[in-house]
Amino acid sequence: MGRLQAHLRNKMVAGLLAAIPVAVTIFIVWYVDSKARDLLHVRTPFVGIAIALGFIYVLGIFVTSVVGQFMLHVFDGVIRRVPGLRDLYRSWKQVALADTQVGIFAHFVPTTRCIRLEMSPQDALKLLISGGNYVPGSVGKGTIGRYPMPGQW
Repeated sequence: MGRLQAHLRNKMVAGLLAAIPVAVTIFIVWYVDSKARDLLHVRTPFVGIAIALGFIYVLGIFVTSVVGQFMLHVFDGVIRRVPGLRDLYRSWKQVALADTQVGIFAHFVPTTRCIRLEMSPQDALKLLISGGNYVPGSVGKGTIGRYPMPGQW
């Protein structure tokens, strides 16, 4: 009975972790489509998605202009002064835009070593959130043969 329960639990968790991004994506698509169609009083399905994509394109053109860069700088400065939003904004900005390194700490006695991984911060976040169900192809690249395996130090 213990193996069956463990099997069921593991498969349920894996299914849940796979369903969450799909459900969130479907919800966002539905929400954007329905709000854009309501705003423009259009009944045709998925017209809202086309409108939203067009808006994102125009926004991209704007933010890459000199005026848009200035406005982003002003917005960034205002958000950094709002307690609560500041930390949330900074965290999401670091994950989404930062070109940072990902590493793993290997504990040794008497020292600790940080092993740099050839992985993007986005892939590292996906790996952590999925609980190991999503493993990027870059895992292991650059570390094979460079560091001793456990028990070899």
